[in-house]
Amino acid sequence: MAGVKQIRQLEYSEASMETSVRVTANVVPIGSLKPHPANPRRGNTDMLVMSLQEHGQYRPIVAQTSTRHILAGNHTWRAAKQLGWTEIAVTWLDADDKTALRVLIADNRTADLATYDNEALATLLRSLPDLAGTGFDRYDLDELEKVFAGSGSEGGATKPSASKPDIHLGAYDLWIDNDVFAGWQISVTKDTKKATVNHLRSLLGFPIPPPVVRVPRKAAQNIIVDAEQVDINTLEPFDGNAREGDIGAIAESLKQFGQFRPIVVNRPTNTILVGNHTWRAAKHLGWKQIAVTWLDVDGDTAKRIVLIDNRATDVASYDDNALLAILTSVTLDGTGFAPEDIDDLLNDVKDGRSHRNPAKTSDIKCRVGDWSWKVDRDTFDLWNTDADMYTKIVASLQLPADCWTTEGVTQ
Repeated sequence: MAGVKQIRQLEYSEASMETSVRVTANVVPIGSLKPHPANPRRGNTDMLVMSLQEHGQYRPIVAQTSTRHILAGNHTWRAAKQLGWTEIAVTWLDADDKTALRVLIADNRTADLATYDNEALATLLRSLPDLAGTGFDRYDLDELEKVFAGSGSEGGATKPSASKPDIHLGAYDLWIDNDVFAGWQISVTKDTKKATVNHLRSLLGFPIPPPVVRVPRKAAQNIIVDAEQVDINTLEPFDGNAREGDIGAIAESLKQFGQFRPIVVNRPTNTILVGNHTWRAAKHLGWKQIAVTWLDVDGDTAKRIVLIDNRATDVASYDDNALLAILTSVTLDGTGFAPEDIDDLLNDVKDGRSHRNPAKTSDIKCRVGDWSWKVDRDTFDLWNTDADMYTKIVASLQLPADCWTTEGVTQ
């Protein structure tokens, strides 16, 4: 069934069937809360800013009562501050510091374990007149369409795993003769990293971005706090949900910590917009009630909220060392992590690999040697017009015509 993923085989005692709803939502001054100093999560604040502007805050963040540290929603809090909000909705969790750390990682981990039914996701995206407020764009939909067409990559470059390419521009990877590239890098290096990046952008034909003038973004506060406990059987899962969640991990979290964030339900239809798998896990545990925040939105807005809530998780990642420090200091019960995850993380940190890469965003990553930057997709599309882009790249960077390959590392 689309939208359901059961990884762990679970056995529950009668005690596990007791409802443990711990949601008491309040609106507080935004400055009265503090981001958790040990938070390993690295979220996409810009996407959350967009979500707050489009949809408001429809789910309270979670903070520890004793320290006022944020346990769930650190980046939502940051986004609200960027927008100039003076208040934010919070639900309090009365827990010791060790339990607070477990909650801090459990909320993100249960989302990390989810995947997509790609066909259902594409269907949901195509059903909207536009993708504003979803966190997705037409390029994401194009990538999904390529999967169905049997082509999941762009360009003609072969991408071997032996070593990273010397030049990476979107889908174009080039390996340059070692001696040639070493001398060339010396010739293009300027006094500062920024000056060198701008020089490389100019050679390749990418515009140099103007100096950043930071103007605080403002948005009217739209805080929805209408949380209450309802009969769990009166709610319906979102039809066409593309998310496939780990019901087992969520159920274990509910057993350990209770429900500390409400699910989000569209009142006109009693349809769950955020928390479909939390609802399923609670039903699996035999809960009779569940905490809900109500919205009153039309069908398209409901779809956008379903999409953006999941997408904000997709584009987040971790600080590996900070995550490892927490995992080795607490018991893992209810966190969604297992001992083998620590082993994998230790190996990743040792080898310099990322524990969890964020999903693709709309920006194209560019790198030449040790210098990197990003280009928005529209700019990249205007640049990516030649029939032989590899030759164009080499010629633009003033490298010898016979010094490169797309097959692997040159000697």
